[in-house]
Amino acid sequence: MEEIIKIWKEKNVDRAEFEFSCGGDSMNDTALYIYDKNDNLVNDSELEEFFEDQVYSNVEFYEASDGHYIGESGTVYIELDEDTFVYGKSSESQWCESHSSTIEIELTEDQSDFILKHVENINGAYDESCNINFKNDFIITDDLSKLIKSIEEKVDDVTSSFVPSDLNEDITDWYRFDSDEPIIDSSGKLIIEILNEYYTYRED
Repeated sequence: MEEIIKIWKEKNVDRAEFEFSCGGDSMNDTALYIYDKNDNLVNDSELEEFFEDQVYSNVEFYEASDGHYIGESGTVYIELDEDTFVYGKSSESQWCESHSSTIEIELTEDQSDFILKHVENINGAYDESCNINFKNDFIITDDLSKLIKSIEEKVDDVTSSFVPSDLNEDITDWYRFDSDEPIIDSSGKLIIEILNEYYTYRED
């Protein structure tokens, strides 16, 4: 430590900045910059090796992601206070949130009547096509098969292109949906509850 402090002073160092990003259960990109009091970069292998090692002993990084918390990025500022190095971290964390919305899907009279008569619920997701679960047994004729397909295509088209109007964040591609209760409203529209995923950032 004494030798590092000596080099720090000889090099007229003002501060060191350790830029980082972490998440996904690992440290990702890191970079160390050392500046003198004239704001010029200082190249010294002993200082670099010391701080690239010591920053992990003096600063806590939150690299463990859980699906909700994604990770963080920022800068660790290192300064010399008398004979002690002081580490301060400024960072921004990324989180994955879900936003719930209700969609009303316009149907033809035949589509609406079929759902009321035969359908228990309808669900799907970004990586799944529309899935219709029936509540009773019936014979699927060619005409009914076309009708079912038309419902599936309409639901997939509406849900895949839906963007919440009351959300001021950029949504991701991921979404999940399920039919709401009542499945058909008084005007004959299909009621769908959809969850859209989006990323949000917080200053730490």
